[in-house]
Amino acid sequence: MPEKESSLTSRSSLSPRALLGILAFGFILVHKMVKKWKKPGAGEKRSEGDPKPSDNCRYNPASVQAVAIKEAPDDKQWKTDQKGFWTKQISRATRLNIITAIGVLFTGIAAGGALLYAWITYSQFQDAHNNFIVDQRAWVAPSNGGGFNERGDFLIKNFGKTPALDVTDQLETVHDDKLIPDISAWMDKHPFRQSPLNVGFLMPGQETAVSGGPGGGFDKPINNPYVANGTVILYMVGKVTYRTFGKVHTTKWCGMWVPAANAFDTGNGCETWIHTD
Repeated sequence: MPEKESSLTSRSSLSPRALLGILAFGFILVHKMVKKWKKPGAGEKRSEGDPKPSDNCRYNPASVQAVAIKEAPDDKQWKTDQKGFWTKQISRATRLNIITAIGVLFTGIAAGGALLYAWITYSQFQDAHNNFIVDQRAWVAPSNGGGFNERGDFLIKNFGKTPALDVTDQLETVHDDKLIPDISAWMDKHPFRQSPLNVGFLMPGQETAVSGGPGGGFDKPINNPYVANGTVILYMVGKVTYRTFGKVHTTKWCGMWVPAANAFDTGNGCETWIHTD
């Protein structure tokens, strides 16, 4: 019995050499497996950049094929319904735009007509107002008969229907040995020697005598022998200002004495001076 037990004991225990051999074999096996797992191409990234793509991962246009997708009947019907709906909407919108444009056009025509009517009414009112003023205003000018009375005084008269206010008058004779072709230009160089005579106001139909200068009435220069025989040419030049309906008006007159006619002629250079407003 003791021999049998000793033999069993020797079989069940390993020697140190056997144990070292087993450990060495295990170490070599693990080392080889780890080395194989770390080889390039087995999932490990390359140090230079991205992993090298596989030769099978290439784009081939010939491999792409078109796939026809057939519309369902419901889709076709929906598109047809939508097309009809929007066609009707666009048609309605077009008609509404046309109606709106016509309405705007007629509104513009009506507005233009209203403005035109207002302008015509205003013009008619202005014409009526102006005609009323022309008919009713004061008009001051030399009196009838050439403006002279029997004493040779020169008269001015209000021929209008309303009083003439702030009436002033200037009147004098001009002598020369020849005709004066332009009295207005001559008066620019030789203005009135006397200040305006303040007449005041003239009622409708009223006339008044204005001064003819220091010599008194105009009968003296008219009857001058040199004037009578034509050696000296005599002009009478006058200007009157007055106010009516808030505006200042001016009347200018001129005449060359004609001894043979015993009257003044408004021609012979007087045309450029005569004025009434």
